[in-house]
Amino acid sequence: MALVAFWPVPVDSAGRDHIWAFLHWARQRGMPAFVTYAVVEQAANLLWFIPIGALLALELPRRRWVLAPLIAAGMSMFIELVQAVFLVARVSSVMDVLMNTVGAVLGAGIVAAVRASGGRRRGSPTGAAAPRSSSAAPRG
Repeated sequence: MALVAFWPVPVDSAGRDHIWAFLHWARQRGMPAFVTYAVVEQAANLLWFIPIGALLALELPRRRWVLAPLIAAGMSMFIELVQAVFLVARVSSVMDVLMNTVGAVLGAGIVAAVRASGGRRRGSPTGAAAPRSSSAAPRG
């Protein structure tokens, strides 16, 4: 992650022409016009932070998973600040922070959803755990 974030030049600079060529080729075959280079770049930012949000959520206690997107947003702001101050060839962007944070929310949300569904038993119509049977005789 650090290599991509702090590389002195944009990491897509070497492949930019190939991406443009692919977009042109795909548009000729019916891809919607709204899928631009900027959309691809923002989608990459979102996808890049899904695993970060998930990993942060996994490291946090179950009830604190909501902190994962906040931590990821802080990481993203730090990355953009470093790019703005020290890496003159890079372009710092608030949209990058937003898309990175959305990706982290998705990643943390996936972890939270999987954890929440993990305690449910199959065959129960409500998804609730079946009551345990008591070995003691009923009082009466």
